[in-house]
Amino acid sequence: MRIAYLVSRFPAFSETFVVREVVEVRRRGHAVQVYALKSRTDPGYDPSAEHLVRSTQYSRFLLSGPLLWANLKAACCRPVRYWGSLLFVFLHGLRTPKECLKALAAYPKTVYYGALMAERGVEHIHVHFANVPTLSALVIRRIFGIPYSFFAHAHDLYQFRSMLAEKLAGATFALTNCEFNRDYLARFCEPEDMKKVSVLHCGGDVRRLSRVERHPEPGLVVSLGRLCEQKGFVYLVEACAALRRRGMAVRFEVAGEGPDRPMLQQRIAELGVGDAFVLLGRIPDIESLLARAALFALPCVVAGDGSMDGIPTVLIEAMAAKVPVVSTTVSGVPELVRNGETGRTVPANDAEALADAIETVLNDPEGARRMAEKGCELVCQSYDLHKNAGTVVEMLERISR
Repeated sequence: MRIAYLVSRFPAFSETFVVREVVEVRRRGHAVQVYALKSRTDPGYDPSAEHLVRSTQYSRFLLSGPLLWANLKAACCRPVRYWGSLLFVFLHGLRTPKECLKALAAYPKTVYYGALMAERGVEHIHVHFANVPTLSALVIRRIFGIPYSFFAHAHDLYQFRSMLAEKLAGATFALTNCEFNRDYLARFCEPEDMKKVSVLHCGGDVRRLSRVERHPEPGLVVSLGRLCEQKGFVYLVEACAALRRRGMAVRFEVAGEGPDRPMLQQRIAELGVGDAFVLLGRIPDIESLLARAALFALPCVVAGDGSMDGIPTVLIEAMAAKVPVVSTTVSGVPELVRNGETGRTVPANDAEALADAIETVLNDPEGARRMAEKGCELVCQSYDLHKNAGTVVEMLERISR
């Protein structure tokens, strides 16, 4: 089967699940090509994705000859579909002007990709993220007739809600990574269309991580993620300060980069925990970090603009490595981190509650070990990237029959 994966940026450091899924679908014998709406790749992506980068179709400059020719040809040969789709995007997008502008800017590239896909005999488009990439797939279906499916994750739902009903109505099927997201979609979409939506956990490379040889360092709390508001790292800094005031010998190491780094550095200095809280930046792999961790903490919150995580992949990865985890009750996290069973959850935006949970886990090694074992069992059963990529393949194969 000829399948096109349509994404905004590829590969992205924070979206390694897309890379792994593409590899798995290819491994199962399907011809897959990735189409990226943005030309610039993330400089921190996994080097193992280099072979995919070489075959990825990146967008041409807006005024390039091939792009202009593809749009002129579509406008002349399929005028009703071309201009009707452009009007469709404009009128429906007015509900969220910012997203509308992004969609209109992507329109010429979308048409160019649609023409390429049609020429190359693409049978189906699979999209990650329900915002502009899925809207692009909807436009391609309207103009060139290529069916599509999409996977809704987190920010693409919570921040960019425009046209969710239209996107789902046009899709062959849709996936999302937690029940919370499915319920969220149901607020905007028709009940009949919701029958197309299945919950499928994104997953991580749990087989590899379950083989990590653990040598935890006493009192070492680690975390990993983009340094942005929705990850709640500022509460981790404050929890560190609270635990130090209680006389606990704890250290925190956080890997990742992002816009909140200056604010976090300032807060670390204000609270006087510079000797105990380290921002590592990006790291080449997470195995060594997880191997040393006594505990993994990710205090997710709902950001001021409404963005939040669905089920963060890093929690799955930590649990696969049998690291005890502490997180918050935001969105779909409690579906994974079941309080007292596979980890600990606390209310969001509460540094003292976070500190209490961390202290409880660190002071109860046997209880922490039991939770870590159950957490590993859960993710190996339901959050295995390879198994779940196989489910995507089966769904794609089913619609091609």
